[in-house]
This record gives sequence, C-alpha cells and structure tokens, in this order.
Amino acid sequence: MATQPSGDKLPINTISDRLIMTKTFLQYVAKDLLAKHPDGLARVAVVFPNKRASLFLNRALAETARQAAKAEGHAVAPLWSPAYITISELFRHHSSLTVPQDIDLVFTLYQSYCTATGQKPNDDDNNNIGHFYGWGQKLLADFDDVDKNMAPVDKLFRYVEAYEDLGPDFADLSEEQQRSISDFFHLLNTNPTDLKQRFVELWKQMPAIYQQFHKDLESHSLAYEGMLYRSVVENENIEFQFDEYVFIGFNLLQKVEQELFRRLKKAGKARFYWDYDEQYLRRFNGDATGMESHAYSDAGRYIGRYLDEFPNELSANRLSDGLNYDEIYRQMAQPKDITYATAKTETAQATYIAEWLQGGKGGRFQTSTSHTNDCRMPKDPCQAVRTAIVLADESLLPQVIHSLPKDIGEVNITTGYPLRECPVSSFVNALLDLQQTGHGKGNDWYRAKQTKHVLRHPLARYIYDRADDVAKEIDLQARFYKNYIPEGSDYDGLRLLFSPSQNPDGSSDLIGWLCDILQIIGRHCAADKDPLLQESVYRMFTLMNRLHQLITIKDQPGIINDKKISTSAITAPQPVTMAMARRLINQLIQSTTVPFHGEPARGIQIMGVLETRNLDFDHVLLLSCTEGNLPKGVDDSSLIPHTLRKVYGLTTVENKVAIYAYYFYSLMQRATDITITYNDATDDGHKGEMSRFMLQWLIDYPNARRIVLEAGQKVKPSSHPTIAKSDRPFNCPDKTILDVLREKEKLSPTAINRYLRCPLQFYFESVCGLKQPEEEEDEIDARHFGTIFHKAAELIYDHLSNHYQQEITAENINALLKNSNSRQQNNSLTIRYFINRAFEDAFFNPKKKSADESILKSRNSQQTANSEPAYSGLQLINAKVIERYLTFLLQLDSQNAPFRILSLENSYEHSYEVGGCRTTPIKLHGYIDRLDSYQDDNGNTIVRIVDYKTGAPYKDSLGDVADIFIPKNIDKHSNYYLQTFLYSYIWYDSMKERKANSQSAQTEKVIKTGKNDKGICPDDIKLRPALLFIRSANQKEYNPVLQLKEQTDVMKNGKPKMESRPIDNILTLRQDFDNGLHKLLAEEIFNPNVSFTPTDDTKRCDNCPYAAICR
Repeated sequence: MATQPSGDKLPINTISDRLIMTKTFLQYVAKDLLAKHPDGLARVAVVFPNKRASLFLNRALAETARQAAKAEGHAVAPLWSPAYITISELFRHHSSLTVPQDIDLVFTLYQSYCTATGQKPNDDDNNNIGHFYGWGQKLLADFDDVDKNMAPVDKLFRYVEAYEDLGPDFADLSEEQQRSISDFFHLLNTNPTDLKQRFVELWKQMPAIYQQFHKDLESHSLAYEGMLYRSVVENENIEFQFDEYVFIGFNLLQKVEQELFRRLKKAGKARFYWDYDEQYLRRFNGDATGMESHAYSDAGRYIGRYLDEFPNELSANRLSDGLNYDEIYRQMAQPKDITYATAKTETAQATYIAEWLQGGKGGRFQTSTSHTNDCRMPKDPCQAVRTAIVLADESLLPQVIHSLPKDIGEVNITTGYPLRECPVSSFVNALLDLQQTGHGKGNDWYRAKQTKHVLRHPLARYIYDRADDVAKEIDLQARFYKNYIPEGSDYDGLRLLFSPSQNPDGSSDLIGWLCDILQIIGRHCAADKDPLLQESVYRMFTLMNRLHQLITIKDQPGIINDKKISTSAITAPQPVTMAMARRLINQLIQSTTVPFHGEPARGIQIMGVLETRNLDFDHVLLLSCTEGNLPKGVDDSSLIPHTLRKVYGLTTVENKVAIYAYYFYSLMQRATDITITYNDATDDGHKGEMSRFMLQWLIDYPNARRIVLEAGQKVKPSSHPTIAKSDRPFNCPDKTILDVLREKEKLSPTAINRYLRCPLQFYFESVCGLKQPEEEEDEIDARHFGTIFHKAAELIYDHLSNHYQQEITAENINALLKNSNSRQQNNSLTIRYFINRAFEDAFFNPKKKSADESILKSRNSQQTANSEPAYSGLQLINAKVIERYLTFLLQLDSQNAPFRILSLENSYEHSYEVGGCRTTPIKLHGYIDRLDSYQDDNGNTIVRIVDYKTGAPYKDSLGDVADIFIPKNIDKHSNYYLQTFLYSYIWYDSMKERKANSQSAQTEKVIKTGKNDKGICPDDIKLRPALLFIRSANQKEYNPVLQLKEQTDVMKNGKPKMESRPIDNILTLRQDFDNGLHKLLAEEIFNPNVSFTPTDDTKRCDNCPYAAICR
C-alpha cells in the first residue's frame, strides 16, 4: 500500500528568478539529492516528521534544477517529483489496521477498562465516561508510548513487593535499574494511603486493561498509533514498495522508528539527512556521562547518538560536489542581529508585530501598491517566506491575527485557530446551559437569563431571524420564560431552540439536537462569506456528530435530567448524563482547532514551534518565550511512574526538554535577524520567567539589544485622581460639577453614606450617574433575598391590618402562625402564601404587558392559597429561610402587640436648606420599610421607624451622634444610623408640614397614598428609630431600637463606664444630628472649594465598582 509516484512534473516555470542568498537546509538537501540521483527521483520516497516541509523541499528541488540547467546553458529537462510521505503515513501504508479519532479510542478504552476490571460502565460518579475521559487520555498516551518504545508489557506492569521478587525475568536489567524498581514499590507500600492503594489496584490491573484494549481494537481492525507502529516493525514479511526511502530532519527516534530505519538501511533502501549545528552537537557514546549539562547538549543529545548508525548524507565525507560542510552546519557562529523584548502582557507582544514587520535592516517585509487590485502586496513573495512569527504559546493566535497590519498581503497560518475562541463554541455552551440549568424540571419553563443568552447570541439569528426581538419581549417579563410557541412554519427555528430532538421511543436526544442546530447554522451562514465561521461551525458539527454516534446505544435508553436519551455505536459505553455529555463536549472543544487554508510556500509564516521543523528563516519573531511555554508540557503527566519510564526507555521529562531545546536552536541556527519576547508580569503571585533556552542565549549572546514593550495604551503609574468641582464631568462636558450639584433635586441617605465611604465613589455615581448594569438573575442573591423578604412582610402586615384599618393584635398574629404550622391542606392564608406572592412579583409576573402575545405568554396571575410558583431547588431553599425569618418577626411582634401600622414600604421626602454652592433647598428622600405606633405604659404614643435588615447585626453601638459622620465608622455600620436617623427626621418634618396644610388637602393626600399616619400629631409623640435584624428577632428580650452609649455612675480605669442604651426619643438628638449633617453637606459635599478625593482606607477599593476607573 505504498504511495506511488505522483507523475507530476515540478512547477519550474512558476519559480522566481531571484536567488535567495542565504540557503536553507532543504536547499542543501535538494542539491545533494539531485546530484546523487541523476536518473531522477521517481522511485524515491522522501519521509519527513511532518508534512509541511515537503512543499518547501519540492520548491527547492525545482529551483536547484532550474539553476543547474541555467549554469550549463540548456533547457530544464522534465523532472519527476519523489513521493512525499510522513513517518506516520509510512507506518500506516504497511498495516491493515486503521487509526480512528482520539475520541473513539478513549471511548473504546473505557469499555476495555470496565471489562478488564469487572465494573459496570457509568455505575457511579467516580466511574463514568465523563470522569474517565481526562485520565483515559493519559492512559492512552501511556499505552502509545509503551508500544512506540517497544517496552516489555509483562515486566513494565508487574507489581513487585520486594527486590527478591524480580527473579530471572529481569536479568537483562542492570543491578541499578532493578534496585530502582524495587525501591519504587517499597516506597509505594510504605505508609499506605487511600490514594496509594487505589494506584496499586489499578497497577495490578494494567496488563489486563492493555490486553483487553488491544483485543477490542483488533476485533474491528483498529489500532492506536503506537500499537500500529509496533505491529509493523514486528512483522518480518513487509515488502517496501520504493527503491529508496530518504529520511530528512528527524531528531528523537522512538524505538519503533529506529527498528524501521535499521531494516531499511540493512536492505540498502535508506538515506538520512540530519539538521543540526556543530555548536550544539555533542557526540554520545552510550550515555551523556561526562558531557556538560546545558541547553546546547540537550539540543544535540539525540542526533549525536544516531550519526554513527544512521550516517548523514551531508557529512564531510558523503556530501556531493559543490556543497560545503561548514556552510551547512556552522551557521550558529555567524553574526546575528538579536533582540530580547520584555513585556508585561501578552497583548503587548502581539501588538508589537506590526512595528517589528516594518523594522529590520533588510526589511522583514516590504510592500508596494499593486496596480491590479489596489491592495498591499509584497514585492517578492520569496522574501516574505523567509519571515516567520513563531508562537511558543499558540493561544496567542487570536491576538496575533487581530494585530497584523492591514497591508500585510499574503499570510500563511500553520497553527489552527482555537475552536474555544470561536462564536460557535460559546453558542453551544449557551445551549447546553439552557437545557442543564435553565430548564425547569418536569415543566416547560425556561429561566430568562439562560434564554436570553441563547437568543442574543450572534448565531441565534441563523436559527430564527427574530431571536433578538423575542429576547426584548422577555425583558418585559420577569425572570422566567414559558416555552409557548405558536404552531406554523414561521416559528420552526424558535421551536427548535427550545425543543430538543425526540427519538422514536420518546427519549430526548440532546447531542442530536445540537447537530440539528449546527446544520441549520451551517446552511444559513454560507451567504455571509465568513470562512472562519463556516469552518468552525463545520468543525463543531463534526465533533458533535461523532460524539452523538458514540454515546448512542441502540435500544438502550439512558437518563439525562429525567429525560430519556437513546443512543448505536459499536464502541459506545452505556448512556451518559447531561453533565457527563457537557464535560465531554468541553474537553473536545478545548483540544480542537480550526485549520486555515492557504498557500504554505507564500507569505509571512505564522506558526507554532512544532511546525518550524526542517524550515529555516532569515527573520524570526518568537513570541511568549516564557518558561512553561518553551519547553512546553514537560511535566510527568503519566500513570506510569518516572522510575519505570526511565528504566524501560519511555519518554521522560528529560526527553521532552531535549526535544524542545532542539526545536529552539534549529529555528535560530540559520536565522540572521532574531527577536525573542517574553512576559515577565506577575500572575497569581508567580513572576513570569524567560525560558531556560532564552536564558542560555543571554549568556552566549550578552551584547544583544534589550527593549521593553508597552501595551497599546500606556498606563501611567497608579494614582487616584482628585476631582475639583470646577472640573467638568466626563459624561457632561457642557456643565461643571458645581452646576450639576446646584441642579440636583434629591439626595438619599444612601448617597450621603456613599460620600462618607469614599467621596470619589459619590462623584462617579451621584454626580456622573454611573451605575452598574443590573444583571438579570433567576436565582437569589443577597439583594433579591432582601427584596422578597420586604415584599412578603409588606403583604403580611397589610393583610393583618386590613389595609391599615385595624389594630394588629397578638391573636390574629398567632392565628396566622398556627395556620402556617398546620399540615392540613386548606385555603387558609399562610406565611408561605405571602412568600409565594412575593416570589411571583420578583421572578414570574411580567413587568408590563407583552407586545407580542403570539410568542410570549405570561403566567396566569390568579392563584389559590396553596398554589406555588415553579421553584428551582435553590429558590425553594431560600423560600424556606425567608419563611423562618418571617416567623421570627411575627413571634417578636406578637409579644409587642397590639400596635397599628401607619405605613409600609412608603417613600417620604422633605426639603432641606443646604447652603454652600446651593441657593435652593434640596429634597432629602427615602423609603421607610415600616411605620407603626403603640401606647406605652405611661400612655405615650410611640412611633417606630422600622428598617428591616436580613444581614448580620452590628456588634457594637456608636458613642454619640457625632460618630455617625466620621468616615471610618462606616465599617462599624454608622451608615445604618445615618439612614435611620435621616428617615426619622424626614418623616417627622413631612408630618409637621402635613399638619400645617388644610384638612381637605390632608384627606386628599391620605386617600391617594392609602396610608394611615394622618391621625398622628407630631407634637405628642416619641419617635424611636429601629433596626430590626431578623436573624436576632428570636432572641429573648430582643429590642430593635437603635442604641447609643451613655455614661454610667460606674467607674472603670478612672473613667465612667460607657453603656449602650436604646434611644428613647430621637427628637431630643435633632440638634446634634442637624449640626453634623449641615457640616457634611454645606462644608464638604456642596462646598465649591472642596474637591472629591479618594478614601484613605484602600481596603474599600477592593470591592468598589469604580476601582478600575479611579486608578
């Protein structure tokens, strides 16, 4: 099954007449190959580690043949190209086995694992395909490594309890190797832990898993790569089809590759071309003993071992006439223009590309205007091919692409674009989130947050062209969307988004549903002429379609979130849950890239490190050369311990470091213009470090230029601004800040507290009007929890007071508590009923009538006493907590009854003379949770200003009224005091103003507001501020009235002891409070000469929403 000669003549007439002065390794190879094959290359197969280099060698062969013909003065004779194959293709062409996709292999391995260990697939959380997939990939990589290095499986996976147990089977190992194995297992048995025991159990089963995996694959003529390679070299009857195999540019050889090389060399069918530089090449005799240990020796470690057995065709005694060994292999010592660039961000490295391309002594890339298409194109495509931008971290690719100059002309991108960065990836995740967390269990309700994420996604329009209109309609609803879609083909797309595919047995087919959606997107996006979008959608569809086949088992439905999912692949395990499927999908997306299509031999090359093998460039920009990126992935991520890997010649960390050292130096050896960048920023407490290879170069090339890269916008050293009131707000250039303050109509206690917390925060929110967007949350955060509690309390006390018309007594409170505690189902009102109505108001009821009733259908507002909303699990828990808190509140009020409700959740305001820059009063306003009144034992009318608090109670009271206005006391909850004091005085002043009005005006006002404080005479009351912390309401003798510290007659340390006491009448403190408030407003907030400055307490900046703007 070898590759036959292609029969294609080399495209000699398309090669530029311009000679490239600095020859590449492949040009030297091309000249030597043609000299040693005067009769042509028709029966020659050229084998590369990867495919890309074949295009450049083909070009070099054509150029060399053209130059030779020109020098001899005759026309170029037709030349048959050799067959180009990779080492992987060479093995596969000589095997009847097929290597499937990795996902197929891991699924099959899971089946083999379960069979070998006697476990039932997907029987618990620790044994399922979702959990297995990650470490299954490691196990697959280990088996692949075992076979590629032809390790003896029976010895490698043997469990050894003592050195004496090794026996004659291990006689071929040295005493040191035997001792290493014994010491490892001895350590494993010392101080056993659960983790060690689990590893031992797995290790004992490894031979059975390995054998079962091979058996399962062979039964379907399948294999993983290492298994196939090993089967080829162990087959002595293979007939190789070509007369000669030319191996070019290899480095580390696995044992199967070495065996193949030996067989072909012995048959006289092999030639070898090695790419290296004498400066880092070191000759090895068996091992590296005595060799200096640095990056140079690592780079030449393996080639130095192979040169004797597999001689280099370009060695001094083998190369053809006209070639010079020193010219080929002593380029590292030639002069090089080297720049080291330090950056603080990855973005800074990417944005540097445009500047770098235009720089350089020889011009890394020159452009000129084309008269044919009026776009920027290179003068010579060959010149651009000699320029490479290499990404040590391939995740930089999206930023690199967006940083390329518009006039760059042709670009060839060899590394794939991460699928996870494509819009289709976020859309698939949004769809999965809709079904997994956004769909109510057992009903047709979808949470609005997840629904809108889907409908507002850019790809949703390819499914339903009015998707964004539906999202806007949901904004008119509360936080839930009912899946009510009219019949008719006009709504097919919308119906598909909310209706996963159904199998004939009625089961839900989630992955099939995703495939259906992706197919429609693929068809409809074709007209947009967006190749990346089309390719990414196709890539995603391919992944989902294969996963769909694998998790589908015929006539064996599984369960996904209480929905059946049926599944018909031979290699499939049992059905997986939705959570497992989502985990699998995310792992597949993370490891998948979208390939770019282009002409590899033209334009600037943007590539990963691996793609640079066998290629040479004059100009090299190596980005993100940070330790961890280069060398990459050099951890011992394996289920086979390092000790055993080293003994049996498997791949180790040292191997990986040496491989990347070779990639690094071979990339640099013939380049004349080199720039290397790295990120030295501190991330998570760890400072970025340059790669060990870059560090070695700093030693070898100490005179290289050093530069520091800045991000696109230079950021000045962090300093908090000071905003003068004569300045203009950035969002209102036509006015000064003073103008805004003069025109301000209202001021709330929250705004005043914000100023005390940080004047700059007051400026951003209360002057500039910057506010954080309110996120639509369908679950309960602290703010929603408080809102629901307040609403439920309002409904309860409105009911108990008969809309403020009757006194609330202990009897009717206890009746409500009794009904709430009763297990009998009846239509009596309970605490839970009022909570349900509060939830309805917060999450379910529409904000206003929908404009399109054909698409959105609001929930029926008619409820019975026992009906409940479609709670999620977390909402149900929060409802129970709120019910408990309301019970505490009612029990406390039962002890203090009777009392009258004067107002619930009502707003009050009163004008206040400020002074400062204002010539007119400002209205102080706020919402008071509850106003109630009762008669004390002395017949005094007590009015309480009650503010509910569902958070943690404050631990200590303030000393006096002046403490309320000290900024540092904000952390002692002085904001609670200011808010409650101000509410009290606003209400009191509004009542005095109301008393001064005519009775008719007062009556009209009461009718409009529906409140019952009309009969209160402000001159005859005691006014008490109360902070009612619900968490403390069940404590014995709890008193919610605010407290201040007073001196007592008791002396402590020579001073009167201070004791906290409830405020009997807040009106007696009015003058002290007014003095402090006036000083704050007139002398600070509205003082034209006082600037807005940041708080002195920088800890408050950590959670400030304006921190980024401020700094």
